Amino acid sequence: MWDGPIDNWIAACDAILALDVDVVVPGHGPLTDKHGVQDTKDYWLRLQEIAADSQAVDPLAAGVAESIALGLLGNQSWSEAERLVINVDTALRELVRDRSRRDPLTLLARMARHKVG
Repeated sequence: MWDGPIDNWIAACDAILALDVDVVVPGHGPLTDKHGVQDTKDYWLRLQEIAADSQAVDPLAAGVAESIALGLLGNQSWSEAERLVINVDTALRELVRDRSRRDPLTLLARMARHKVG
């Protein structure tokens, strides 16, 4: 999710949901089914909502991702919650149409702080 766009993830979820399948093999994480795909789609939609609300306060605040509780996104079982940092950063940048290149080391450091914090 380093560069988005989030709408591509939502469209991919819709494409998978339209398939006649019982099992979905994601690129990361355990096998799932359409409920897992729907949960992922809902996560991205909710993330966009939260980012829009946060943007009204401070569009690119460095601590916004770290301050959003994962429970608000409806996915408390996410084993790599530090990825939220990158996802929120991407969502906020999409809102202000910021296409600048992100420094991966800076984002990884923020992810590490989120994981320990």
